[in-house]
Amino acid sequence: MLRCCHGLVVATVVLVGSACPSRTPVELYVDGFAPEQVSFDVEDLGVPDDAAIKAVAGRADVDGTMLLPAGSCDGACRAVLVSVFVTNKGKQPEAPPVVRLEAPPTRARRLPIAFTAPAIDPGRIGRVRWLVQLWPEEQRLTATLSSSVVIDVAGAP
Repeated sequence: MLRCCHGLVVATVVLVGSACPSRTPVELYVDGFAPEQVSFDVEDLGVPDDAAIKAVAGRADVDGTMLLPAGSCDGACRAVLVSVFVTNKGKQPEAPPVVRLEAPPTRARRLPIAFTAPAIDPGRIGRVRWLVQLWPEEQRLTATLSSSVVIDVAGAP
């Protein structure tokens, strides 16, 4: 399913480009999920000021933020809302994925984005949405969405 925001969906390899116009191109790698199960959207927010960042970060539909250190940009930094949707079409609960956004080569690694629910129930859609500030030299987003595991220590011998 291709969701036309500023994002794209990808098979298990890589897709560059989009059927929708976008200011932030996305390169997405998917591992462990069928392409029709995943939707990855990037909504460009432009260069919001601190008040706008605080307002977006405080929205009920935003699960977290990945903000840059103060002074990282001349003035304000560009920001995007990254939304990931995963549909469980199986008959068993599915462990939610982990999303990793690459940082530019000269920057520190970004922490992964994790879903807050322990599982995606059959027939349900899991969603995670994060506010992400981009480094000044960052012209595209490279993301990896990979399956995670659920460890049941209570059932271990």
